[in-house]
Parts: sequence; structure tokens; C-alpha cells
Amino acid sequence: MRKIYIFFTLITLLISCSNNNLQKGFSLKQKKELIIFISSIKENLNKNNIKYIKENVEKNFKNNYILKNINEIYFPAFNIFVSEPTFIEEKNVGTSILGLNLKEETTYFKLYFIYDLKEKKWKIKNIDDAL
Repeated sequence: MRKIYIFFTLITLLISCSNNNLQKGFSLKQKKELIIFISSIKENLNKNNIKYIKENVEKNFKNNYILKNINEIYFPAFNIFVSEPTFIEEKNVGTSILGLNLKEETTYFKLYFIYDLKEKKWKIKNIDDAL
């Protein structure tokens, strides 16, 4: 019986220690940093600096596909709009809408941001079609 008690205590301790990298909510500093990060995304897209975007996107299959095809777009030809971020505290993400306008056509994308605790900076977690 004692071995079972020690085992469960050890498991509980290990689980609680492994959750140290999880963040609950965002500080005011982190929220300001996201606003600055979103502005720099817009500025770099206006300059067609795709390298900056690629460096700040979390690597996954979907994002890799988008990044592979992003080189074909000449962003300075677009009017670029970004919304103020909203924060979804329970999911630990920030979101913003990116609009690309060319003449009478506008395409919207929803950007999901995650704060990387190791690098202490925001990254684009996911890019979805919006609306």
C-alpha cells in the first residue's frame, strides 16, 4: 500500500513540475509586445520581407505549406490592414485579423499568436481563412 501511495505522490509531483511552462493569462507587457509584433508584421509585409514572417511562424504542416507559397505574392501591391489583437486567456492565444486589399477584392486571414516562453517572444501559431 505504501508503494502505491509513493507512486501516486511521485506522479503528481512530476505532472505539476512538467506544467511550469504553461502560462495562465498575459501580462500587460506581453499584450503591448503583441501589438508591436503585429505592427512589425504589417511593416515587413509592406516591404515584402518574407524572411521576417518565416522566422516568426511556428513550424507545423499547415504553416509550412503557406510559407512555401507565400513567396509568390508581392505584398507591396496590396493595401494591408490588421486589427487590434484580442486575447483568449483560457487558450493562451492572441488573435488578429489581417486584410489584404487589391482594388475591389479583400481577403481576410485570422492570425493566431502564441507567446513562446523559452524565446520570450510572440510567434504566429496558425493562419486561417477568416470570414
